[in-house]
Amino acid sequence: MRTLLLLLTFSASAHAQLANLFTIGIDDGSTNEFSQEVTDTNPPSATALDDYYYLAGTDPADPPRLNDEEVTNFEWAITTWGPSNHIHFPLTALQSGNDGIITVNLDFIWSGVSGGGTPSSEVAISF
Repeated sequence: MRTLLLLLTFSASAHAQLANLFTIGIDDGSTNEFSQEVTDTNPPSATALDDYYYLAGTDPADPPRLNDEEVTNFEWAITTWGPSNHIHFPLTALQSGNDGIITVNLDFIWSGVSGGGTPSSEVAISF
């Protein structure tokens, strides 16, 4: 089993100074704030335990959200039966402009394969 990030921070800037937009998790070397992964059979939801995490805001593809989803609804691991996790975060026009800079920091814990093998992690970020 490969495990997911422990902490994700996302920063963006339209100019020289970066500002933290959101952080998911606590950078404390544990996965306590997340939930054990489950086999997802329902559509993505901001109120259910699944592979999807929704931050507050307005996104054209989703209904507006006043608050971030509870982090306990986000699975702590990427597994063979749940090989991807999705984070939905809306950006303002300024944050998503052509001259913006985006920095994503991922913190992995126990990254690799359980039972031996060579640890590896692959991250794809899509906008």
